[in-house]
Parts: sequence; C-alpha cells; structure tokens
Amino acid sequence: MYGLEYSSLIIDIILGSVCILLALFSYFDITKNFGKLLGIIGLSSGVICFILTLVYTCYSGYIFNNDPSDVQKIDENGVFAEWKDDTVGFVCKYSESDDIYEQFAKYKDLGKKQYNYNKENYSILEGEPFECSIDSLLNNELNPIPFSAQDFCFGEDDLNFVGNRPYYDDETKECNFLYYLQQSDSSNKYIYDRWMTSIIFSSFIIVSDIGLILFGFLIFKEDK
Repeated sequence: MYGLEYSSLIIDIILGSVCILLALFSYFDITKNFGKLLGIIGLSSGVICFILTLVYTCYSGYIFNNDPSDVQKIDENGVFAEWKDDTVGFVCKYSESDDIYEQFAKYKDLGKKQYNYNKENYSILEGEPFECSIDSLLNNELNPIPFSAQDFCFGEDDLNFVGNRPYYDDETKECNFLYYLQQSDSSNKYIYDRWMTSIIFSSFIIVSDIGLILFGFLIFKEDK
C-alpha cells in the first residue's frame, strides 16, 4: 500500500506539473501548432494518474475497512472481558470466533472514543472503577509478569483469574468486567485521521484526473 501511495503521488505531481506548464504555454500561444500533441499528453497523463490513484485508493480503502489493527477490540465502555463463572473465570467478549483477528479493532474503528483517551471511562465505569481494569492487574502479587489484553484473550492459562477474581470498593464487591483503559492519549485517533485524510485527498485527485482526461480529449478533437 505504501508503494502504491508514494508511486501514485509522485507520478501525479510530475505529470500534473507537466500538464500545468503545457497549459500555460498554450494559454500564451507558445504552442500554437501542437494542439493535438498537447491533447494526447493531457489524455495519456490523466489515464495513467487515474489508474494508479484509483488502484491505491481502492486498496487503501479496503484495508482501512476490513483489516485488523494491533489494538485490542473493546466495547464502548472499555470492556474486553466479563466474568462467566468460578470454573471458567473471565471470558473475552470477542473470542467466540475461530478467527483470532476478530479480537482486534479494525482500522476504521480507531477513531472511536473507546480506543482513545476518554475521561469518562477513567472516572466511573458502571460502578466498577480502576480496580477492575487490566492496568490494576499488572505486576501485582497474583500476576508478577506484565501482560496485555491480547495475552489474556489468547488463552494463557495463568491469566484467567479463576479463583482470583478482582474486587473493588474496598474489596467488598466483585468485578463483573475487565476494562482495557491503557489509552492515555489519542494516538489511535491520529492514525484514523491521517488515513481518512489520505483517502479523501486521493479521491479528489481521481476527480481531477477525470477532468484532465476530458480536457485532453477535447483538445485532441479540436481542429485548431
């Protein structure tokens, strides 16, 4: 995708600049007798840029909408696992599918609140505060080895908390959910915004390429 992005962008800039110069020459009557040649150059430049940019935009859009990122999938409240029973312990919400990538958020979802800093999730989480988040379970006496939500959901036997259910409210209430609240900034939103911007701008370029093709064809068809 990066190869397509840079190649299409560079070729768009080069051929677009050439067409701008030729258009200026034509406007000032420097190229009086080269009308059909100018039309061919504009038409061919538009076709080349259109094809490259269209392929890149379609490919980028497909990955953006369908491919998983490396961010753990959570619901709008930041929950990624819930307590089932004393035998099983916590179960990841998105572990039903045989496809492990279903446990990761798609790139198109990275702009949502739960994947970025959300002050509300850090204050009151349906009555279960920070003690029920995975942050509070890192490097404690029950789990001295750091781990992530991905480690938990990928079936590590020593991370299911069977018999070691977390408590909150001065250890008087049991946690029903596990929250994933390690998003201390909005870096995921930054990735989402940059990606969307590239798709939008490349779409504008495609429209411009169509215009270049049209004008090149019209100039080629002109008798004068």
